[in-house]
Amino acid sequence: ATLLVGGGLFLAACSGDKSVSQADVEQEASSQLAEQTGQDAPDVSCPGDLKAEVDETMECELTVDGDDTVYPVTITVTSVDGDQANFSIEVGDPAGGSDTTDTTVAG
Repeated sequence: ATLLVGGGLFLAACSGDKSVSQADVEQEASSQLAEQTGQDAPDVSCPGDLKAEVDETMECELTVDGDDTVYPVTITVTSVDGDQANFSIEVGDPAGGSDTTDTTVAG
C-alpha cells in the first residue's frame, strides 16, 4: 500500500547550508504518519539533520509501541521553496514492501 502525506517546517541555515533539524524531521514524519493512519504517532529515529537539497535522502527507522519490529524509513527532499522544504516519506516493510508519504518540512 502507498501512503502520501503533506506537512511543513521552516529551514535552519547553518554555515550557508540550509537544513531541517533532526528533531524537526523526526517529529514531522511521526506526526504526518499518525495523521494519515489514524493511529498513535510512531517513534521515528533519524541519524542527523536533513540537508535541504532536492533528491537529498536520509535513512531513518520507525518503531511502534508494543511492537519490536523496526521499519526502514527513507526521507527524500522533493522540493525546496524559500525557507520551506518538501519531502516524501517512504516506510519500508521489514520484508521488503513499502508505503510512501509526501511531507513538507521547513526548519
